[in-house]
Amino acid sequence: MSRSLRPVQCLQIRLGSVASMPSSIMRCAAFLFKPCNESTINKRVIMSTFLRRSFNPCAIVLLIGATLSISVTAANKYPSLNMRGSTYPNACSKPEQQVLRQAILKAKVQKLPAVWRAVQALLCAPRTGPERAYLGSMFAKKIKQKLEDTGSEPSYDVVARTDELIDGTMAAGEAWDANLDIEVDRIRLQYFPNEACVRSVTLSYRQTKWVIDEIDEACD
Repeated sequence: MSRSLRPVQCLQIRLGSVASMPSSIMRCAAFLFKPCNESTINKRVIMSTFLRRSFNPCAIVLLIGATLSISVTAANKYPSLNMRGSTYPNACSKPEQQVLRQAILKAKVQKLPAVWRAVQALLCAPRTGPERAYLGSMFAKKIKQKLEDTGSEPSYDVVARTDELIDGTMAAGEAWDANLDIEVDRIRLQYFPNEACVRSVTLSYRQTKWVIDEIDEACD
């Protein structure tokens, strides 16, 4: 037999943790929601409750609170970077992802899905799981590497593909102000991995597939 839930429990099931929501919103929730049956809780039920009480101030407060909570969560997940008096957007935020994807679509690159997946993995994927494995498969056996520090001559090297190199190249969400320089058979992704450095990763089209074959990094 389905059990009846208290109003606040109904809200918790649909909107997440009660503890993270302001007490005034929870008081409104308790006023708005009647006990509901666990087996019938869904978005349609919640929305119909809002519509029936659309002129109730508490309904408005509740809707605004839920919207703000979602927005704040997204902003906290991919925060901007403040550097030298300027603010740079996180490359994994939705608007920046749309800009990058549009650049790839506009350029009509070969094997577009593979390129887009690689860009997303380089910028946003965790250093474990299927995206890490996919990105690792794109690394050439030998990688050109250029490292440069302020006040010193740049160093050039050719390094072997290693797990440490792959993991170090993945930004894992710590990437800001990303941009793409796209040519027919060469794509250069550049971004800030922190306040002090700028990093670029180059993909080259070789024998019907894209490979990562060059990494540059310059730091203050």
